[in-house]
This record gives sequence, C-alpha cells and structure tokens, in this order.
Amino acid sequence: MRRAHTLIELLIALALGTLLAAAAWSAVRAASQAITVVTRLSIQNRLLRAGAHAALDDLDTWSSYDDPTDAARQPLRAPGEPFQPMALPDGDPRRWDDLDLALDADQSDARCWYRGAGVISNGWSAGSGREYGDYALHGRIDHPDAARRWSARMQRDIVDRLGFYALFELMPANTVFSWFDADGFVPAQFHATDGYTERDRLYQPFVWSEARDEPRELALLSCLSAASVTTAATFRQPGDDPSHRWFSNWATDKWRLDGVRGCVSVITPMPLRPATWPALAIDLNRWAGCGRFWAIANVTVVDPTTAERISLHLRTHTTTLLGARRQRHRDAGWARAGQPTLDDGT
Repeated sequence: MRRAHTLIELLIALALGTLLAAAAWSAVRAASQAITVVTRLSIQNRLLRAGAHAALDDLDTWSSYDDPTDAARQPLRAPGEPFQPMALPDGDPRRWDDLDLALDADQSDARCWYRGAGVISNGWSAGSGREYGDYALHGRIDHPDAARRWSARMQRDIVDRLGFYALFELMPANTVFSWFDADGFVPAQFHATDGYTERDRLYQPFVWSEARDEPRELALLSCLSAASVTTAATFRQPGDDPSHRWFSNWATDKWRLDGVRGCVSVITPMPLRPATWPALAIDLNRWAGCGRFWAIANVTVVDPTTAERISLHLRTHTTTLLGARRQRHRDAGWARAGQPTLDDGT
C-alpha cells in the first residue's frame, strides 16, 4: 500500500509540475507578447511625435516647398511661383512706384485705396462706352501720379511674379482686387466672362453675362474656390499656369475644389527606417479659400504587420509666405539680420 501511495503521489507531483511549467511558459509568452506590443506602441508614439515636430517645423520654414540650402529642391522660384526672387532695380518700368519696392502694404495708406467703380467698370459690355464715368482718370497702371498707379502695379506684378495666393496674402485685407490698365479698362483676368471653369480668372460671374465686370463675388476667398501653393507634380503639368493654381466647384477635371486636398507637399523623414518599423508619412497643404488661409499637416503611421493606421490632423497658424521669403538669403541659404532676402532687388 505504501508503494502505491508513493506512486500516486509521484504521478500527482508530475502532473502538478507539468501544469506549473505550462502556466509559467504561458506567462512568459504573454509577458513577451506584451513587451512586443508595448515596444511597437512606443515606436508608433515616437514616430507620431517626430512626425508632428517635422510637420510643424516645415509649416514654419516652408522647407519642403523651397529648400534654401539645396538648389535642386527649389521648384517654386520660376516666374509666377511664390518664391521667385524679386529684382526690380531703379528705373525698371514695372516698379510699383519710383521710390518704393517693399511688399509690405498698409491698408491705411492712400496708395492702396481702390479708385474704381463699384458698379460696371468697362460699360454695359466689355470695351464699350463708360456709362458710369471714366474711373481710370483717378487711378490706373500708367497714371502720372505715382500714388495713383501704385496699387495697380503692385497687384499686376504680384500675380505675374508670385501668383494668386501671394496676392491675397501680400495686399491689405481690405483690398478690392481690381485695377485699370493703360487702356482705361479692367484687365480680363480680373473680371470673368467665360464662366467658372477658366483658371486664369480671379473673379467669378454672379450672373452669366459678359456685360457684368464690376468687382463683386471674390470666389477664391469664398467657399466656391481656393488658390493653392503646391509642389505636387499632378498640378504642375505643362500648360498649367503657375500663377493661377486654383480649384473651383464648377471645374470638371483635377481642378475641382475637392482636388485641393491632393495638392500637397510630401515629407519623408525616415527613408532608411527598418523594414519592420511602422511607416511614417507626412503631407502638407497650403491654400487660401473660405475666407481664410489654411496650413494643414497630416501625419500618418502605418503598421506593416497589422496595416493599422494612426493619423494626426494638424491645423495651425504658421509663418506667412512673406515671412518665409524673408527667411531666405537672396543668393543661397538662410538670411541673417541685415542680409538681402528674396524680397530685395539686385
């Protein structure tokens, strides 16, 4: 009997030992899995923090749009682009006036005042008589009084040199975006005659008529359209005017208003990351529309094993285009105090 009891006890001990070993192994495996998950979550969190930091830094410096330390990454310095250097020396007929080339404009300055008609500017049909008077006598592109030609020249040159987005930012907040040309008429691009799909028009028609050319609904600053700054290849095809990159609710191609979300600048902060690490993607979007300026960053982390996506949507106030232009040395690199910037002519 004693031997039988001993055998039973031995079997029980073995069974308990097996159970304990299995439990211990299960606990070790669970702990290991927990450590793996915690480590991966820690990496994801660090990537999100790094991505948010990189996005906010780029929104302040505009480096993905224009890298002052790398001439190969400066696609927005051609005519009509927002980072084109300004170089209007003394005597250049395109200077806004004979003494002043600064992009700063004070809305209380009389030179910025609109001197046109609040109703029909060119007559009941473009190019006809002026039923409401000749307002070009009070201010036009070639007016003999420098103060009365300043606003017209500034608006014209900003559009031609830097684009619509820059025009909205650099002119005073109360600007009426319109002027009279040397012929005494409002330029075609500042009154719409061809409907909502023309990308070279600043204003959109409130009524479908070529007779209506007075400043009225500024669609690019309303919910109808938006002007964007972009380095995206899709929106930089041959034939796309860089000055007039804008999106409209009435467009039927890539220039529809909902396309502005794809008009982004992309940052790849970790191109050499380990293959097992989550992927980090950052895209930036800058545009003017809906009555405000937008600076948006989307930071996304994607887990390669689970395909889980974690996104941060950042909407913030950042350095203006004017500030970014003055961060850059006229020749190369970042500008220090007192050094010439992109706004200083040669």
